[in-house]
Amino acid sequence: MKEKSLYLFIISLCFCSIFVIGAVLAQEDDTAGLIASPPYISDTIGEGVKIEEDIRISNFRDTDEDIYIRSRQVAIDSEGNYYIPEDYDELDPSEFEENGWLTFEPKEFHLKKGANQMVHIEIDMPEDLPTQGFYLELAATTSDLSEDEVSVALAPEIVIPIAVNYIGEGEQIKELEIVSFKTSKTLYEYLPVEFLTHLSNKGNVHMIPVGQIFVSKNKEFNDNVASISFNDGKHRVLYNGGRKFTNEWEEGFLVKRDNKLEINWKEMGLFRFGKYYAQLNIAWEDNQGMKYISKETSFWVIPWKLLLILLLIILGLVLIIKGRKIYEKRKNRGINKYIEK
Repeated sequence: MKEKSLYLFIISLCFCSIFVIGAVLAQEDDTAGLIASPPYISDTIGEGVKIEEDIRISNFRDTDEDIYIRSRQVAIDSEGNYYIPEDYDELDPSEFEENGWLTFEPKEFHLKKGANQMVHIEIDMPEDLPTQGFYLELAATTSDLSEDEVSVALAPEIVIPIAVNYIGEGEQIKELEIVSFKTSKTLYEYLPVEFLTHLSNKGNVHMIPVGQIFVSKNKEFNDNVASISFNDGKHRVLYNGGRKFTNEWEEGFLVKRDNKLEINWKEMGLFRFGKYYAQLNIAWEDNQGMKYISKETSFWVIPWKLLLILLLIILGLVLIIKGRKIYEKRKNRGINKYIEK
């Protein structure tokens, strides 16, 4: 009887756990539905120039919402991500707003489901600031700042990053460093090959690097087998930070995706095998023209499972042929002996 009660308790506990997890996931899904367009603001301005931008906030949630807009101070990490500094209370306005450099209206409004609201943003910076990149963000949330911190933290929100290159006192310094350029693995069985790049901004403004990744069978790169565009999305490398990029080389006869091997019969001449060299070439515009940096890496492509199967098939055919010959030889020898008798 006790064992039966224990089993019933365990089963009930499992069902309760599933219910709670489902409720949490449903709650997480329910936080979606607030959309900002455009999703970010990025511009370069000089002394006496003002930025004016309109952001559309759309409510695709299942309910009408009261929306509250606030600005927040941010810092940039080595990968170019915005984060809230530890010494900053994110319920406080940003320094931009406190200093009067940033204004936006309306700061709060009621938004029916399926409706849109335009928010007008102005950035007007003083003329005595140094040349550098400035960063902050606007957050549109469904919680009033007068609510307790837990309610504010759990409220659904969308974030609009703002990046401003201010050209003021001092020259622009545009300098990038390739922290690392490598492949995600040293040995690939099939394509695609994944290239991982980490850039660091050593200047005082954010930049948009462009370039190419060349793939070759030799270190001299005088007979390249592929060329891959770098940063087609025009992503910025932020001041006092960096950014990570991912590129893929997928042009070949054998390509494996989602554990499924694709055979591109039209690309039979592009059977990838052996050691390859890759060279990353990056360029960006400087005050004196274009600047360039590069870095190299190497990797292997060996479809070893396929080669092993082919080897076993060849070995099996050799053994069959050899066995056949031995059988024929013994058979002929037996026939000769019979004739001699």
